[in-house]
Amino acid sequence: MKQMREELIRSIVMVFRKRELPKDGPIFMSSSFEVDMQTIEHLAHQTQWQNFPHDVIRENPLALAFMTPKAFAWLLPAYLNTSVTLYSETDTLTTSIITCLTPPDEADARQFETLSEETRTLDAGLLEEDLTNSLGADDELLQLFIDRASLLTQDEKAAVRDYLQYIDVSYGEDFPAFGPKQALDRYWATGDFEKRGRSL
Repeated sequence: MKQMREELIRSIVMVFRKRELPKDGPIFMSSSFEVDMQTIEHLAHQTQWQNFPHDVIRENPLALAFMTPKAFAWLLPAYLNTSVTLYSETDTLTTSIITCLTPPDEADARQFETLSEETRTLDAGLLEEDLTNSLGADDELLQLFIDRASLLTQDEKAAVRDYLQYIDVSYGEDFPAFGPKQALDRYWATGDFEKRGRSL
């Protein structure tokens, strides 16, 4: 497993090596109190993704979710490598990455609706508002996924697929309901990314 991990890290570094952050434009699309955006923006303009501090990545597992497509494509490899290198120390980092790499579909909406109904049955006051449409095949989330994925080269997409396969093989049991398998099945498993992108 160690050799597989080291090969994956080398592959990610190699295929993303030329990826640069555009000088103009924002890093984040929206703000979140859960992300130290000021530190990330400061570091983003001072370093390459290869040198982005692992501790900042570990402390900001949700940052990718709030990034613009260009910033996402730039910092994604640093997040992938941190996830692979420090998996046991990253808590929710890998789950956050997988969520960003999984296009939404109707099954998500149905699963969330079932969960909402079960929760209401257990405690009617727990869900005060109707949340059934807040997750699932949301058009904006799907468009954001497409915008982000379309910026990646074919080799970068293959590296993302390899990352997801590695996480699935090595830690798949950590994701019983939603994980790398869903991301692979919905988009990344095939090498024909252009065809898959059009079918989303």
